[in-house]
Amino acid sequence: MVSNYNQTEFEKERQFIKKEFEADYFLKSFFKVFLFEDSPSFGLSPETTYFEEVRKSDVYIGLIGSDYGTIKDNGLSPTEEEYDEFHASNPDSFFYIQNVDKRDAESERFILKIQPDNKYSFFDTNQDLIDEIKKSLVKYIERGQKDKDNFDKKLILNSSIDDVDDEAYGLFFDLLKDDDSFTKLKDIDNKAYLLERIGAGEIVNGVFHLNIAGALFFAEDVNKFLSHEIKMVRFKGITK
Repeated sequence: MVSNYNQTEFEKERQFIKKEFEADYFLKSFFKVFLFEDSPSFGLSPETTYFEEVRKSDVYIGLIGSDYGTIKDNGLSPTEEEYDEFHASNPDSFFYIQNVDKRDAESERFILKIQPDNKYSFFDTNQDLIDEIKKSLVKYIERGQKDKDNFDKKLILNSSIDDVDDEAYGLFFDLLKDDDSFTKLKDIDNKAYLLERIGAGEIVNGVFHLNIAGALFFAEDVNKFLSHEIKMVRFKGITK
């Protein structure tokens, strides 16, 4: 997902990024660029559309220039709302800040806001911009390959103990009640502690979060966190 805080300010840059990705054989095999202005509305409000897309995105690319953009009644631009929605559950945001002579106060404030938690770099030209984006995303891909074996353990930061389905939780431990390895745990009345012990999530700063595997087993609504599908194949006979 590519966004900036004033859509008219970086209109050409956004289209340039999309074209560069479509022409890059390596990157287009990993990423599909979403630009809000390219999406059909289907009768949905703009807010509904961009929030749906931001929740589905794996990577968020933000551009910051000199103008913050339209400020809504809540004091934020639509894109800052968009970023907040993404960042609540995903840390993979990359920001590119244009070198300018003057920047408005809201843009400066936003730069300070993103600095502690996000990777960012500065650019002058479109070529600088795309070079920095490609470097960031190649590192992201490399990291993903290293983390592939740990995918099931990845924490879902916008999940909590309230997302655990009581029926699924009870069924799981009922099935294991005669397992010697769980004998010492069966009398513990602490759902978050037990789920952490079996590797279904982790308690961070006193708050329990499901991981990917934990969500698949225990989430009341797995679609809230994961896009998934089941594929079934039927073979005739016992050979391929």
